[in-house]
Amino acid sequence: MKKAQASTEFLVLVAFFVVFLTPIVSIMLDMSGDKANDVALTQGQQLGRQLADTADEIYIQGTGASKVENVFFPAKLQKIDVGGPDGHEITITMDSGSGPTELVFMTIGTVRGPVSAVITSTCPSMTNQQYLGAGLKPIRTYSDPLNPGTVVIEYASC
Repeated sequence: MKKAQASTEFLVLVAFFVVFLTPIVSIMLDMSGDKANDVALTQGQQLGRQLADTADEIYIQGTGASKVENVFFPAKLQKIDVGGPDGHEITITMDSGSGPTELVFMTIGTVRGPVSAVITSTCPSMTNQQYLGAGLKPIRTYSDPLNPGTVVIEYASC
């Protein structure tokens, strides 16, 4: 009889732990997912701000200005649109828990470029696969000699 009572008490004790720990674990997992989305959006904001600041710097320097820098592309990046409807926007589209999120950054001068999260490289020594996904990417920003006042943002050549 005492063995059965001890087993029953142990099972009841385990059941209480399971009942109380399940919601706590669920809440913690939800919170960690929210933090991962926050980190991804912050990385997207840093990417957009860096691209816009560099475009503004090149615009202010004028014709002949050029800069190549390594820019970090976050893992949840879907695409980058350069130009926008008025030519003064850089739009970063990120994948978040609630669907695609667009981050828009304004520039002083007109910007254009073929920048996209999926790139076609013109460099013969690199395959397109080397440019896909997250990580540091070489980005070239320069003043367009054919269109004064326009800044071009593109992937750097070899």
